[in-house]
Amino acid sequence: DQDGSGDVTYSEFVRGLKPRSSAEALQRASADQAQREQQLAAARDAQAAFAKWRHCVTDHLRQHPGLTLRQLFEQQLDKDHNQQLNGSELYNAGRRLKWDWGERDTVHLLAYWDQPFSGSISYFEFSEVLGPVSSFGATATTTAGSVLDPTRAREVYQKWLRTVNEYLRRRRTTPRALFNQMDTGGDGCLSPADVQNAAQRFQLDMTDEDVRYLFSIWDEDGSGGVLYHEFVKGLQAGNTAPPEQEAAYFSWLDQINRYLSRNMMTAKSLAALVDKDGDGSLTAEEIHRVIQKLRGVTLSAEEIELLIQYWDQDGSG
Repeated sequence: DQDGSGDVTYSEFVRGLKPRSSAEALQRASADQAQREQQLAAARDAQAAFAKWRHCVTDHLRQHPGLTLRQLFEQQLDKDHNQQLNGSELYNAGRRLKWDWGERDTVHLLAYWDQPFSGSISYFEFSEVLGPVSSFGATATTTAGSVLDPTRAREVYQKWLRTVNEYLRRRRTTPRALFNQMDTGGDGCLSPADVQNAAQRFQLDMTDEDVRYLFSIWDEDGSGGVLYHEFVKGLQAGNTAPPEQEAAYFSWLDQINRYLSRNMMTAKSLAALVDKDGDGSLTAEEIHRVIQKLRGVTLSAEEIELLIQYWDQDGSG
């Protein structure tokens, strides 16, 4: 109301809607571009810091073949024993273990890793992304720390995968159902005895030594038992999906990586947004809904169904 009349005339109304001048638009576009470049640079720094940290941890485990990921976390990193790693502990660990690690590396690592923005890393977060570094290391070890032949460990592991995957296909059952059958104690953890009993049922010739070799690769956290997420990871490594499912998966992978890069996000933070009920799993409905809302991610309803079939290894839905 420029003239104070109490009414807004058309000329007053349209004045507020007048587009920015070309100079203003150019200035805004330049600022937006600078901001995007800063975000991309920060994302690259964070990814580089994580790759550097992973390399340091991998080398450290290879140099200390009796050391498990759990022992590294609890004995050498988590100095206040609260099952969390803060920035100070990460920085000091790098200095104490004589790694090429500095303060900026720590800041970038937390930016990449700490998606709940709690300021610290739990063992679950730590093992979730670092667990695979010990799976096929230069030297396989038992939980007791005795050195095993890594070539023999791989042979036993691949033999197990082939046998179990064939069993799953023949019986038309799921990895979850098989795990529950093998877990005779019902505690959610497979012991060496459980695996030996299952091998007999599969008519797989497996000695006690073979079981130790298998656990040297399988038991990522050094607990002495195999949890379901460790069990199913191995089976996923041996599974072959139908071509149409793989095509849907790789289409998703390409598009979602571009989306994450554009929006400075990690897969973990995206999953947290998708998982509306916070139960730690994604329903088909949640996946359908989020894909429709992600700008630049285009999958048909059929491709989404194929993607879900590819993902859902235990048949839980």
